[in-house]
Amino acid sequence: MEKPLKIAALRHRLRVLEGLGSRRCGTPTPFGIPAIDGALPGGGLASGCLHEVTGSGRDAAADGFAAALLGRIAHGDTWLLWCRVTGTGSEPGMPYAPALERFGIASHRVVFVEARRSDDALWAMEEGLRADGLAAVYGEGIALDLTTSRRLQLAAETSGKTALALLSSRRPPPVTAATTRWRVTALPSLACDGAPRPRWHIELVRCRGGNPNRWTVEWNDAALHFDLAAPLADGLLATSAG
Repeated sequence: MEKPLKIAALRHRLRVLEGLGSRRCGTPTPFGIPAIDGALPGGGLASGCLHEVTGSGRDAAADGFAAALLGRIAHGDTWLLWCRVTGTGSEPGMPYAPALERFGIASHRVVFVEARRSDDALWAMEEGLRADGLAAVYGEGIALDLTTSRRLQLAAETSGKTALALLSSRRPPPVTAATTRWRVTALPSLACDGAPRPRWHIELVRCRGGNPNRWTVEWNDAALHFDLAAPLADGLLATSAG
């Protein structure tokens, strides 16, 4: 095991012994990049927790990054609950099935819920976390505050499932009980084998028991994993697998 991952695993173990870990925390979902996994308690995105993703303006980068995380979490024969707030006039359309497949999400194993109000979407997420058969729940365009996020965090801890919330980029960001908060910005994609790969600058803004940092990554949709991207002198980006 890489040294950063050993350190992260020890930190996670200490949190559990101190009573700070989730009551039914399962195996974390790794990014597959030691630099990122080493910054997260347990060596990956913790299950049994609430995580937040934010973007910038109408940038769709956060949507893609969240989908990539969901593909890593809800893989195989597992099911995913996808809750969306509609009627605001600014939300994106219904996710495109072939695009979901690029992120490792089997569209026939996604249950979509559309709500006119954020409170209704939050209620559906909370009920989904308590239901059997789901690997994760995802809330798109919801409005979180400390009270609602605590309820989601508690439901996630109790069930051991992962909750992921895509928030608006309003400033200042809300105070919540989420375990991690990620800020995502889109970068130009470079074609690899004739197909462009999504590329993002991601920042771990907050991480309970971890080490906030920032990285440039791209999504390898053939292998369904993240690659670390390093800047070149000419301003382009090259990929180096972590």
